[in-house]
Amino acid sequence: MREKIKLPDSIFFGDIKRQFKTWLDQQAYSSYFMLVDSSSSVYCLPEIRHVHPKIKWNIIEIPMGEQYKTITTCSLIWEELLKNGADRHSLLVNLGGGVVGDMGGFAAGTYMRGIDFVQIPTTLLAMVDASVGGKVAVDFRLAKNIIGLFKNPVANFIDSRWLATLSDTNKRSGWGEMIKHTIIADEEAFREIQQITSPFDINWDKWIQHSISIKYNIVQIDPTEKGLRKGLNFGHTVGHAVETFFLELGQPKSHGECVAIGMICAAFISNKVAGLPPAQLKDIVAVIMKWFDKTTIPENQLDKILSFMMRDKKNYSGLPNFTLIPQIGSYIYDQNPDWALIRESILFYNQQ
Repeated sequence: MREKIKLPDSIFFGDIKRQFKTWLDQQAYSSYFMLVDSSSSVYCLPEIRHVHPKIKWNIIEIPMGEQYKTITTCSLIWEELLKNGADRHSLLVNLGGGVVGDMGGFAAGTYMRGIDFVQIPTTLLAMVDASVGGKVAVDFRLAKNIIGLFKNPVANFIDSRWLATLSDTNKRSGWGEMIKHTIIADEEAFREIQQITSPFDINWDKWIQHSISIKYNIVQIDPTEKGLRKGLNFGHTVGHAVETFFLELGQPKSHGECVAIGMICAAFISNKVAGLPPAQLKDIVAVIMKWFDKTTIPENQLDKILSFMMRDKKNYSGLPNFTLIPQIGSYIYDQNPDWALIRESILFYNQQ
């Protein structure tokens, strides 16, 4: 495993009550708002609502789920901010998973041309992906994260103890992104993952910090995704299309589940056009299939899935835009495999 780089002082690890109170002691916002969903309001809000005795929180609650990550829900957030007197000196704290963090960051970044916000991710996926990197967005007309901006939180509090509230399915969703980070940037860590035999017999603090280090190192070089940051899209071109397909079908799959499918597809394409050795393709498939249950993709619906891919925000002049790997631990971006090969990659996944 590569040595971790120094992370910014705005990212805090450990005891949420102590760290958050200490940080709040140093702030002087005009008013304080906290965004939760119907899950984090039950399992997380009671833990920190009274962490600072002098602060009165205005709580904004939204429904839970990707299907609510929309402009319509954002309007409800803006309405609550406006109704309760939020001004440019107010703070919005996003307490929840990736949907809360993405949408809360977008709402804060656009309200009065931008107010400060804090991320307190409570799912593994949000800790290692959504809360780091400054991407905030909502979905629009079945296109994922198509309306958004780049805006960093003023602070990010990551406490692995929240994971005790999560199901194994939810943990797998985050673990999929963590596997992705090793595939594109750290072969040694990927080989460590190969040796883990018991599901979730994992030192979460070690792996979370490692994963965040990989993402932060890439993001600080290329914050607005002009080049190197595109590597983080490995598995996402197919993954987002599959995620959208099952969401519309009324059988939603987790983001990490769909990215896992996308990574197998991208690895297959990498073997065909980028020189990924067959043995490494086999290793990637084996690791992913060890952690994720098989989801059969209806072959008579491939045209529909490909049509969702055509709306992907990463596309250029109508061409699908992929990140591929010549070998584990490295990547190339702005790759445009043809539609026939993409279709073949999904059929390859179905054969596993």
